[in-house]
Amino acid sequence: MFAHLAGARVQEAAARMPHLVRCEAGSVPVRDGDVVTAYRNWARGWTVTSREGEPAPGGGGVRVARRIRRRSQEARRAVRDVRRSRGERLAVQGPVRIGGDPQRGVGVGGNVGVADCRRRRVGGDAGPAGGHPGGTFQFAPAAVAPFVAVAVVGHHDDRPLFVRVAGPVAPVSSEGGFVLDNGLVRVEIDSRGLITSAYDIGAGREALAPDACANLLQLHQDFPNEYDAWDIDAFYRNTVHNLLDAESVNATATGVRIVRTFGNSRIEQLISLREGSRRLDIDAEIDWHEKEKLLKAAFPLDVRADHSSAEIPFGHVQRPTHTNTSWDAAKFEICAHRFLHLGERGWGAAVVNDSTYGHEVTRDVRADGGTTTTVRLSLLRAPRFPDPEADQGHHRLRYGFVVGADIADAVREGYHFNLPERAVPGSAEVAPLVATDSEAVVIEAVKLADNRSGDVVVRLYEAHGGRAQALLTTGFPVESVVVTDLLERASEGHENTDAVQSGARHVRLTLRPFQILTLRLTPQTGH
Repeated sequence: MFAHLAGARVQEAAARMPHLVRCEAGSVPVRDGDVVTAYRNWARGWTVTSREGEPAPGGGGVRVARRIRRRSQEARRAVRDVRRSRGERLAVQGPVRIGGDPQRGVGVGGNVGVADCRRRRVGGDAGPAGGHPGGTFQFAPAAVAPFVAVAVVGHHDDRPLFVRVAGPVAPVSSEGGFVLDNGLVRVEIDSRGLITSAYDIGAGREALAPDACANLLQLHQDFPNEYDAWDIDAFYRNTVHNLLDAESVNATATGVRIVRTFGNSRIEQLISLREGSRRLDIDAEIDWHEKEKLLKAAFPLDVRADHSSAEIPFGHVQRPTHTNTSWDAAKFEICAHRFLHLGERGWGAAVVNDSTYGHEVTRDVRADGGTTTTVRLSLLRAPRFPDPEADQGHHRLRYGFVVGADIADAVREGYHFNLPERAVPGSAEVAPLVATDSEAVVIEAVKLADNRSGDVVVRLYEAHGGRAQALLTTGFPVESVVVTDLLERASEGHENTDAVQSGARHVRLTLRPFQILTLRLTPQTGH
């Protein structure tokens, strides 16, 4: 049995609120400390409440779930107030881009919720912020801070450059269906709205198993032996209904829109592919009114994967894809946070999501001798107890399929998917607060020290599972750097950082696989 979150709405709040709070309320603690810290701590209090764990069985569970939903809405309103307040303080004239808008220019120094900052290069027109031509650009090499890294680097005549972020690929009609092709990935969608091909052009190989369809929605009966809202029992797979029929499949300016109806429910999906991206995005609006059902989305891959790599906080874990032992068979439903990666030597693929923790991985040998490894996401359930209305109603779920991905790509796209670009009004340059030069070292949190000393606390970790060296660059001169524990107290015996000279803006780091490191940076007096 698998302990499942007691309600999709609770799960969605638990997954999305930390990203929202971090993105909107915690990005500029040095420059706008008092306002931002107050709002961030208030909103974070609600987020912690929403991640307390599973509600207790019975009526208390219903009350807790409803309280979490209410508090998450309050936190969203508070965080949006921070967005407006911070935007007015940081960028007071004209438009500046924080991260980026898909259809407009991106200003240098985006430091909130950036996605493309984690890419080494992106194509597009470059020029100074004023719109004049000239100069070259590239994204900061592996500047991997998910919400504080610089979005674009490069100057022309001492003026910051901007780039135009690539937009979605327009669908092209083909044999009753549609094709999305950006030169990196070619995706074919048939008249039923199913993905029949995802071809990696650079690698020259098909991602999907022969005669298989991806993004196949499957409906199961869901009758757990106990704890209706918590458990999933393996025998749910004995019955399955594939949702093959589509009410409509139409091309739009941004992708292919599919509408399906079944039972008392309706699903509307938008499948899109951006220029310069290997990630196929699926945005689903679901009006859910089923009872005792489980909805999954399947991606059958032409990959012989011995194990899956699922993200957990500050790293990822590997689980076998076979069922050689009873312990392996018991892992028929597994957890993953932002991504789940599968691969063989030299090639792999990943599934990323914004709020779906439940996954399933199976492996089968085909008649041609090849191996199909299937990933399925658990999208929605419909329990009757303790709250018969727990998941009924409207849901918005987003997930993506990354073709030709290794672990580094999975980590990057997982953050990119959950922290998209956005814009704030103003024209002042917003310099990055901190950044690293190693893609393996991810900056997970930046905050002011709780004792209000003005020190900046940075928490980062090694994300790829190997040894890493990185150069941490700060946007302010540093007097000293101290390794601390979670309570921001100095830790003895750590040799992870080099000695820092007064006024320096660089700190060299050495990390073990999956090591979490918390640094306390004391700004130089006067800054």
